[in-house]
Amino acid sequence: MRNRHVPAFVMLVVSVALLPACGSDDSESSSGTTTTATPEDAYCADADQLESDLSALEALDLPGDGTDAVKAQIDTIKSDVSTLKSSGADVASTEISALETSVETLESAVDAVSGDLTASNGANVVVAVEDVVGAAEDVLSTLETACS
Repeated sequence: MRNRHVPAFVMLVVSVALLPACGSDDSESSSGTTTTATPEDAYCADADQLESDLSALEALDLPGDGTDAVKAQIDTIKSDVSTLKSSGADVASTEISALETSVETLESAVDAVSGDLTASNGANVVVAVEDVVGAAEDVLSTLETACS
């Protein structure tokens, strides 16, 4: 019964890998001189970091890595959201707030697992991950438009 929900958890998080990238990695102009960083550069880079950390959540093996590894990755994502609140608030404050709420809900769902993944608490984690992925897609989509 335990392993039936773990693939569902992983499958939902896999969709994170399909999230669009935001911005470019170019930090130099064609002449080789460094360009001045803009606010857009900051929130585009922060969005890229969020996307990367969500992908790292995807790579976790819940039964093997345990809930402590998931909690650690959630803490990393919470830090990403906090950074985005500073850099991207002018562009996506509503979306970032919704993502923050979704991450808190996921954290509560994982805390409820208490090391023993059951059908009930596993389903709550799956729903919470879906919410985080959806909220992250909204943030990244909004920022991608501004980063283009």
